[in-house]
Amino acid sequence: MKKYKIAMIIILLLSLITCGVSLMFLGDIVPSHIGVNGKPEQWSSKYFILLFPGIMSLITIIMLLLCKVAKLTENYKKYMLLTGTILNVMFYVLSVVFIVYGITYTEETPAFDISKIMMILFGIIFIVLGNFMPKIEKNRTLGLKTYWSMYNEVTWQKTHRFTGFVSVIVGVLTLVAGFFFKEVVNFIILMVLLFGLVISCSIASYVYYKQEKKKESENQ
Repeated sequence: MKKYKIAMIIILLLSLITCGVSLMFLGDIVPSHIGVNGKPEQWSSKYFILLFPGIMSLITIIMLLLCKVAKLTENYKKYMLLTGTILNVMFYVLSVVFIVYGITYTEETPAFDISKIMMILFGIIFIVLGNFMPKIEKNRTLGLKTYWSMYNEVTWQKTHRFTGFVSVIVGVLTLVAGFFFKEVVNFIILMVLLFGLVISCSIASYVYYKQEKKKESENQ
């Protein structure tokens, strides 16, 4: 658990340094929103870049406070800190993307396909979460919480083993799509995969629930 705390804080400090130094190289006005066509759609002050370490600081403080104050199991705290670390990594990568784009952008700059970055990020997140899903203990905060998955320990464990397996598949497909497709197509693929993940895992939890109910009725 301690390693996740350290990792989360290091990533935050790295973001503060990176964004602070970047202010010396950015122009007064920088792109703050990049469309799916890879072109800037909104501009802001260069201090917009400080929003990223600000969000990361908030995530870090909330996660550390919850682990210190809330009555949580050690396993639960570990997954909360892992979630915070993943979020900090995601926001740090996004901040670097905006910094590089803000420094290098000109009217002649080729379209910057941010969808590829997003697909790679989400692909990695899905794969990491997929590996940890089967290890999450039954709780009311983290995990896939349907009425059926929460029915008992068996439905919870089976649902999260299935969810972990599907999450890894979705992560791999997201990474592959990021390399072969671009712009709007990538966002459509990501939405379809997310929808498929949620629906398939919810159906699986219902199937496991029905299996448990059947066993109970047979044992009576």
